Amino acid sequence: MKFRIIRYFLTFCTIIFGHYSYAQLMNIDSCLVILKTAKDDTNKVMLLDAIAWEISYSSLQKGIDYSNQAYSLAKKLNYERSYARIFNTQAAIYTDMAEIPMALDFCLEGLKYAKNTINCVGKYRCIIL
Repeated sequence: MKFRIIRYFLTFCTIIFGHYSYAQLMNIDSCLVILKTAKDDTNKVMLLDAIAWEISYSSLQKGIDYSNQAYSLAKKLNYERSYARIFNTQAAIYTDMAEIPMALDFCLEGLKYAKNTINCVGKYRCIIL
């Protein structure tokens, strides 16, 4: 009897959580489609950073690549308000890659920009990481 209940529970969880993981991939795909036609502005910076964060769950290196693109565009646009978020994304990805010294460098750099732009959320995200 216990085995049957556990089996039903696991089947139920697989059905429910399998749907969410598929939906997440669809979200990344739609963001990549939007990225192809996006103009070089601050919205594209935020989109690149969001893609970097989400795609890092499946490919850490692709996450770093998109995050580097976000930083390059932000630097080109002189959009310093996004630096803290971008560096936080890079720090989280490098932490997942087990490159802790690199992650710490990005986190401290992001914290510096968070202090300069009075971005409390970014400041605390870097501290918590």
